[in-house]
Order: sequence, then structure tokens, then C-alpha cells
Amino acid sequence: MLAIPTPASSPLLCTRLPRAPTASTSSADASPSLRRTVTHTTLLPPTPIVHASQRLQLSIHAPATRLLNDIAPVFPSIINTQSQARPFLVLPVMFPTVHDLVASGADVDRERDDVLEAFVAFGHELARRVRAKADACGAAGDDWWFDFTDPASGYPMLTAPGPSLYPDVHGAQALLRYDVMNVGCCKVLLHPTWGSKVYPATCFSTAPASVLVECIADLIVANE
Repeated sequence: MLAIPTPASSPLLCTRLPRAPTASTSSADASPSLRRTVTHTTLLPPTPIVHASQRLQLSIHAPATRLLNDIAPVFPSIINTQSQARPFLVLPVMFPTVHDLVASGADVDRERDDVLEAFVAFGHELARRVRAKADACGAAGDDWWFDFTDPASGYPMLTAPGPSLYPDVHGAQALLRYDVMNVGCCKVLLHPTWGSKVYPATCFSTAPASVLVECIADLIVANE
């Protein structure tokens, strides 16, 4: 079972998951006010799941202050770096690919489009489950907001875009400590198992991490 620490102070949490130890130094769920942190907090380590017959890897992180400041211009209506009253969590999503996406060609382009379509479907499904959980728990407004960025453009899919784009490779490198390599003017992510045969994407949420884990667990069951 997926499990993370569940803070007793969260006023919106309807259901609770078993507590489990993490290697984090601070928790985005632990305080109603934003803490200045210099290290990222891993709330769910990289976890393999299947959605619509597509394998993927997902993890949940509370970003350190510096990365949160970098993300703020992507979602200016959601993140207030001066008085952030809600947790802001980042969910890197990794899809293994058949082709090395560093290469080019019709087959590579076709797979890239197929994986993008799979990620968009996954993002919409997880967003739907978070909204349903929010409605069931009576969460108001954007308290349990959820969105994902288009890996092809860096723009949010469900929220009005800000002046900045989200770089999936940079985010994954920062949160997961994955290596990257330079290919021309671009950086390519190197997954520890799949190498450069990986398609990185990212989701974001202000819902409690335990709620996200429940939604992911429900999604896993629905795809069994």
C-alpha cells in the first residue's frame, strides 16, 4: 500500500493513511504557513504504476524554497511566495520509452506524441479524482487545486498560464537527483534504470499529500 506520514493538523483531511517513515527534513503538510527550506522533501518515493496499460513512475515532493520560487511564475494565481498558506507539491511523472528520445525520426516522433497523449489522459484522470475527493471532503475553492504542464510547451493545462514555463528536466533533476546530459542546446534527463529512454512530465497540487496518495491508490486499483 502507498503510505506517507499524515499530519494531525490538516483540517481538510477526510481519511487517513498509515504513517510511514520518510527521509524528509520538513513537510509541506506539517504547517499552514510556508517554511523556508533548503532541501526538498520526498513524500512518496518513485513508485511504478500502470494507467491505461501504460507503465509510468510517479513520486511526490515538497519543493525547497528556491525551486518553489522558480515555479511561482508558472502558476502566479496559485503560488504566493510571501504568504503561501497551502502546501504546494510537485509530482514528477516518468514514462519509459522504446526509443531513445535523444534521437530523431518518424518512429521517435510518433512515440513522443503517443506518450504525451498518455500523460495528458493520466493528468486529467488524476485531476478528476482529486476534485472528486475535494467535493466529498468539502474542500473549498482552490484548497485542493491540481494541474499538470504540457511537456511540449511548459504551459499549465488547466490553469491560466503565467510568464514562465516549467522545465520538466530541471525539476526532475532537482527533486530526484537524476543525471542529465547536454545534447546541443538541450538537457536530456537520464533515468537510473531507463537512461535516456524516458519521457519526463510533471503534475502539481495544493492538496494534502495523503489525499494525493489515496487518489493514486484508487487509480491503481481501477487499472488492475
